[in-house]
Amino acid sequence: MGSFADEDGNGSPPRENFDSVGRGFLTVFQLMLQDAWDITLYNCLKALSPDGWGAILVGAAWVCFIYIFGQCMVKSFCFFHCFSLYIVSICLTSFLLL
Repeated sequence: MGSFADEDGNGSPPRENFDSVGRGFLTVFQLMLQDAWDITLYNCLKALSPDGWGAILVGAAWVCFIYIFGQCMVKSFCFFHCFSLYIVSICLTSFLLL
């Protein structure tokens, strides 16, 4: 992991960075407001790996996370609805047998 590189060629890192705690808090606040989040993303990926492999690894990890999260959500959704249908069928059956 490196620090943020020179953005404009003037020798200073971009304003949005995580090189210090104060700048990190300001950057997180800016990201929560969704103000120029894409520029911050590109700067972070460039700081992670200047040759571009960091962006590929982060992208692959993100796709894997979305796939695994999506699978868990679909399976839990299906389990919940199957279980609730089973409970409703038991209630209806016991109600009709009364």
